[in-house]
Amino acid sequence: MSNSLTPGNNLYTYTGTIVTVTVTTSGVYDVVAYGAQGGADGAGTSGGKGAEIGGDVTLTAGETLEIVVGGAGATVSRVAATGAEGAAAAAAS
Repeated sequence: MSNSLTPGNNLYTYTGTIVTVTVTTSGVYDVVAYGAQGGADGAGTSGGKGAEIGGDVTLTAGETLEIVVGGAGATVSRVAATGAEGAAAAAAS
C-alpha cells in the first residue's frame, strides 16, 4: 500500500501489512507512536496499556517511510496474559 505523507494529521491503523508513504513536503514532523495493549488472561485480567513515544523528525520531500502498525495482544483461556503483538513504528529509508 502506498500513500503520501503531508503536513497535518496522518493516522495509520492496523492493516496487517507494511504501509509505504512518500513525503510530499520537506519539514519537521511531529511523529508519535502508540504501543498496542496486551492481551487479557483467562482470569479476566486485562492486558497492560501500550506505551507512547514521539518526537520531531526532519523529513525531505521524496523520502519514503515504511509504517508498521501491530495489533493488540491475544486473549488466552489459561491464566497467563500474552504480550502485545506490536506497536506503531516509522523508519526513514
